[in-house]
Amino acid sequence: MITRISLILSIMLVFGLYSCDSGSDKKKPCPVGCGTEGHKPCPKNCEPREAEVEEVKVNNIHFYLENSGSMGGYLNGATEFKNVITNLVAVSNGMEKRGALKINTISEKIEPFAGDHNKFIKDIATVPMANKKSSEMHKIFDLLVKDIPNKDVVIFTSDCILSFPDAEIKKNPKVNIDNAESTLKAFIKSTFQGFQQRNLVASMYAFNSTFNGTYYDYKNTKVPLTGKQRPFYIWVMGKKEYVGKVNELLRKESSFKPVKEIHFGFLTQAISDFAVIPSLASQKEYRVQPPYKEVSEVSITKSKPQDVFVAVNLDGVDSYATAPDYLKANLTIPVGSKVTAEVVEVKNAMDMLNSIKNVKERDMVANKYTHIVHLKVTGLVGTKAELNLQLPYKADNWFEQWSTMDDSNIKTEASPKTFAFIHLVNGIKEAYQMNSNQANVLDLKVNFSK
Repeated sequence: MITRISLILSIMLVFGLYSCDSGSDKKKPCPVGCGTEGHKPCPKNCEPREAEVEEVKVNNIHFYLENSGSMGGYLNGATEFKNVITNLVAVSNGMEKRGALKINTISEKIEPFAGDHNKFIKDIATVPMANKKSSEMHKIFDLLVKDIPNKDVVIFTSDCILSFPDAEIKKNPKVNIDNAESTLKAFIKSTFQGFQQRNLVASMYAFNSTFNGTYYDYKNTKVPLTGKQRPFYIWVMGKKEYVGKVNELLRKESSFKPVKEIHFGFLTQAISDFAVIPSLASQKEYRVQPPYKEVSEVSITKSKPQDVFVAVNLDGVDSYATAPDYLKANLTIPVGSKVTAEVVEVKNAMDMLNSIKNVKERDMVANKYTHIVHLKVTGLVGTKAELNLQLPYKADNWFEQWSTMDDSNIKTEASPKTFAFIHLVNGIKEAYQMNSNQANVLDLKVNFSK
């Protein structure tokens, strides 16, 4: 009897010990967010969590067409403006979103459009819409976002001419020239400071169109134009992640091809977020685990360099700096880096999706990143080192060439220009404290270890 009891106890003890031993080998999940910017490093004995990808989805899109008298020439006859706007309305209606497309006109006040997107597209061709008095741009911008919910986005189109009200121009025909840089710019700056305080961002896209109608110069003199090219602008405004999502969807549309663009409020500091995408490397001798920020157990020899693919998000960066060829030529690795590497190629992330074998990595790139940088790593000094990848800042002042402070000779201008446009843009840039002394647009730090 004693022998049987002893045997049972022995068996229980052995299995108990085995159970404890096997449990001790099992790693606990790492704390959420550890190892990423703003969080503590991950403990050495934890199991990395899979990256959680949360899809950004807009609620409602509020479309606004400025319908002051100065817009009439864009709507008369066969114009590029009508093509762009009707396609934009159709695209906005078809965008995946939780809510609806809400169409409005705006000048001195907001007027909801009586009908759906199909009626609006039809009315642009058949019904005079630009029939209101002149409007003040800073007041329009304030109205546009006054009550915008957090997950809604505003799309607004206008010629963006800064001007005082008609009554002020009648008193002093030179009031627009004399006070554009001071008063009108200050109005715009004050309005967009309100944007900045509410964490709203804005993207502006510039287009040209045939104009057939009456142009009003800085003195409100009527100038008839037929077949003249004139600029117009489309704005996307709201919270950063939702404006970014709409921008991403617009870029995919063949009908949406702006001549220029500029973004406000997106970059308050150099971009530092990234993800290493291991499944893009067909042959690799290294490991990458969630949250995809470090390359470990890497084996590098002179005869066998390693291909590393880094995904980055350049949404909100001016268009000149997002072209893959520009990025390949201008991405730099500081001299003295202990990781030796070269930029092989840069591609738009959408063009690489089909090559990403891992489903979770593919979803992460599709929902979060705009470009993928292909690096060839040829050397690593020591057992641990940091690869610093930078994109130097370069101001893009295209808006200066699109601006004029004397539009009385509008018929003979060699290229389309917008009155006081430079002061509108500079007012917004000052509101967002966009500093031309910023060193880098992109500043990534990827850790490598053998």
